Amino acid sequence: MGVGASLLKHSVVGVALSGIVWWAGFGLRRSFLPALQEQAPLIRRESSVESDSRKSHRRKKKECKKSECVTAEELMRMGICYGEQGRLGKAMGKFLEAKGAFEDERAMECAGYANLLAQIGIWYGMQNQKKEEMDKYLEAQRVYRKIGTSSSREYAGLLKNMGIWFMEQGLLPEAMEKFKEAEAQYVSAGATRTTNYAGLLTSMGKWLLHHGSEDDAMAKFVVARQTYEATEDTRASPGYAGLLMSMG
Repeated sequence: MGVGASLLKHSVVGVALSGIVWWAGFGLRRSFLPALQEQAPLIRRESSVESDSRKSHRRKKKECKKSECVTAEELMRMGICYGEQGRLGKAMGKFLEAKGAFEDERAMECAGYANLLAQIGIWYGMQNQKKEEMDKYLEAQRVYRKIGTSSSREYAGLLKNMGIWFMEQGLLPEAMEKFKEAEAQYVSAGATRTTNYAGLLTSMGKWLLHHGSEDDAMAKFVVARQTYEATEDTRASPGYAGLLMSMG
C-alpha cells in the first residue's frame, strides 16, 4: 500500500490512516510504511524447548518462518501505531524490540526484517537525522535484493522514500530514478489503487514542475487525485490536501 510512510520540525504535521505525514523541501509526503499484511492472526514464537538439530537446521537456512517472525512483526506493528500517534520514543522502543527478536532468531534475511529497517529509517527522518535515515534505507534495500524480493509494495514504499530523500538533498536525477523504480514496483505488485501510490505520483509531479514540465506534472497530479478519491475519505487526507495545493 503501499506503506507509505512518516516528522517534526516542519511546518505542517498531520495524522492519517497511513501514518504520521509531513512535508519538507518540495512539499513531499513521507509516512510509516505498512507492516506486512499476510500474518493476520497472531501466532506466538515457537517454544524454546526444541532439539538442537532442528534449531541448527533452522538457523543455518536463516528462514523467516511464520512461527519465528510473527512476534517480531507484531512488535513492529505496535511501533507503527505509536508513530501514528506521535509517540516517537515508544515507537523506536518497539522497533528495537522487534529488531532484537528478528536477530535472536537469526531471521535477518526476510522481507519483515527489511521492512523494519525501513521503518527505523523513517523514524530517523522524523528526527532530521538524514545520514542515519539513508543508512537504514540502504541496509533495507540490501536485504530486499539479497532475498530477491519483487512485486512488493513495501519495497516500492522504500524506493519512494529514498527518492524523497534525494529530492531533499537536491539530488534530482537520483530522485527521479528512485521514483521510477518505485512506480514499476507498485505496478508489478498490483498496488496502483493505494494512497501510497497516489503519494508517489504527487512527488513525481512536483519533480516535473520543478523542471518546467507543467503538462506532464499535471498528468501525474490528475491520476494521483483519481487514486486518492477512489481509495479513501479525501476530506481527512493531508496527502490529498497537499495534492490539491500543488494543482493550484
